[in-house]
Amino acid sequence: MKLETFKSFLLVVLIGLSLLLTFGIWNYKTEYEQYDQQQLSREVDVGGSEVTKNQIIEPKSIIFHAGEQHLGYENPRENANFFQEMQSWTFTDLTLTDGESPEGYDVELTLPDALPIRIINDPLFSFTNQVEITDNWSFDKIYLTLNPDNSTITIQFLSVDERNQATAQLTNSIVYDQITELLASRQGLTEYVEFEGGAQPIYVRSNTDNVTRRTIAVSHISPDEFVRELFPDEQVVNPQNTPNLNLGKYYNDGTREISISPNERLMNFYNPNASDIGITSIGALTLLQNSIDEVNSHKGWTGQLLSEINSASNEITFRLHYAGLPVYSPNDYSIMKLQFQGQDLIRYNRGLLRLDNEIQNDKSTSLPSGEEVIYHLKNETNDINIENVEDIQLGYDLYYQDDRTVILEPEWFMEINGAWQQIQFEDVPNAQQEEA
Repeated sequence: MKLETFKSFLLVVLIGLSLLLTFGIWNYKTEYEQYDQQQLSREVDVGGSEVTKNQIIEPKSIIFHAGEQHLGYENPRENANFFQEMQSWTFTDLTLTDGESPEGYDVELTLPDALPIRIINDPLFSFTNQVEITDNWSFDKIYLTLNPDNSTITIQFLSVDERNQATAQLTNSIVYDQITELLASRQGLTEYVEFEGGAQPIYVRSNTDNVTRRTIAVSHISPDEFVRELFPDEQVVNPQNTPNLNLGKYYNDGTREISISPNERLMNFYNPNASDIGITSIGALTLLQNSIDEVNSHKGWTGQLLSEINSASNEITFRLHYAGLPVYSPNDYSIMKLQFQGQDLIRYNRGLLRLDNEIQNDKSTSLPSGEEVIYHLKNETNDINIENVEDIQLGYDLYYQDDRTVILEPEWFMEINGAWQQIQFEDVPNAQQEEA
């Protein structure tokens, strides 16, 4: 072979290798860019926020006991402020013992549902002594007792069945003096009356003069955001009309499904594959953390707080709150409920509204006092078994004024056998509840 011919052949080979390498580099770069864009496109933000356990757990009531008087904050927002301040305290001498019925306590906090005792140092409160808590009992009340001899405060977590308890001490004279002064001055507090005969002692706010009716602008979360969030591959999701007249939009990928109400105010997600293997309890703490992680993944918190935990069925419910009061709606616009099987999300039902700016508020002049509520339940209702009443709370009834505005109407609500319902003072239909 002549030298010139060999050089030409070698040049052709080198050019060919160069082209192959260039093609490989291009091909690899293109795949990387597509993958990066796909990952970026699945980041979902529905316009809410992310939270921690501390931010979604608040007591549903805080009662100060001063002799024969029962007092609570006049401004319901102060309940959250007091509980947040408690979480900044550092307690000493945490001990777990057999339960003792509380006596002589000064402050009583009632939680929305029973919580595992392990949550007190993971991460609700701070203790100087690290005690590994392996007990499985739960508590739904916290008691604070002022000790005037040494200006300390005893905190007690009592189990629901009163068989176990955890106690600790707070040695902080500033906090002690603040609570003592609050009880002495009554500044910012209002009287509560005790409702007796129910499932447990219930304290009902007496004066309702300063509870306000609110008009609030709302926006709505697009259902498409949850299609992107809850389906692994949105490209195979099949949107269609459903033959069920009670449903609006309907999406499925052959396994999972999302149904949207006709007014696009409610979403229901269901993953039947995860439920086919049966429900195995994952425990209340895991259930709570799984729910926080799931909703955080798309910044879906829009004012909800923990309402109920059902560890047996791995179901957890969060309720919308506004201005320190729970919000109720006959259409479940104010509810967010999740269910898990292990780490897999089975159900996710929620309202699609976000409360925006408050347009106006007017003082309510027609809301019955606590004494009138108690008299009504005991003397003017024949279809209620008083022994089944578990709680009585002020709250807001949410209804739409138009598509972009809601009314939060202060009303009385009671919990019977685990379900909340509005207390009706007249035997006439409530126009607000007739809304579709």
